[in-house]
Amino acid sequence: EFPILDDLIRTAMTSKPSTSRLVAIGETGMDFFKSRGSFEQQRDSLVKHLQIAKEFDLPVIIHAREADNELYDVLKQFAPVAGVMHCFSSDAAWMDKYLALGFYISFTNNITYAKSVGIQDACAKCPL
Repeated sequence: EFPILDDLIRTAMTSKPSTSRLVAIGETGMDFFKSRGSFEQQRDSLVKHLQIAKEFDLPVIIHAREADNELYDVLKQFAPVAGVMHCFSSDAAWMDKYLALGFYISFTNNITYAKSVGIQDACAKCPL
């Protein structure tokens, strides 16, 4: 549990934020590569962020690493909430699924790694 985060989320959900200052929710998401949080903790945190995004009609900035199956299942439930898949690290098939949900794709330096063939292929196929 993250009580401070929970309190902030509760406050955000009960008081309408100024749209001139709050422009997106995140970075949020799921990371099964380096994160110390359990699947349940990550899912619960993501769901809370998506609820805020839906409530205030805001985009989300999503981080995903080795968690596409689980992440996609959660994101589908909150469509049409969309945003940016930050630092995309999956392949073109996953890119197509996220694009179909209305997400933009963000590529970073991980496309330069020799072993990142799937990411490079996704980047080459990504619509501008």
